[in-house]
Amino acid sequence: MPQIDDDFARYCCELLASVGPMRMRRMFGGWSIGPQDLTLAIVADLGDGFKLWLKASPDTQPGFQAAGCARFSYAAQGKLRSMGY
Repeated sequence: MPQIDDDFARYCCELLASVGPMRMRRMFGGWSIGPQDLTLAIVADLGDGFKLWLKASPDTQPGFQAAGCARFSYAAQGKLRSMGY
């Protein structure tokens, strides 16, 4: 398993700081990022390096797709699964 990159997670907090003070918490081999107890993004490595994954809603998902963003997807128990990031 890749080493968790604390510096990259801190940098992602800085990128999102205009929303408010960000807090990073370890989560599933990566980081959860957001203000207080809200998760706005995650930092995870799905096999090609750590990336920032932003939370998408049904309203914002088409814009992310139009911008060429990939959906957070992973294989578990032989099935492809995804999350709203």
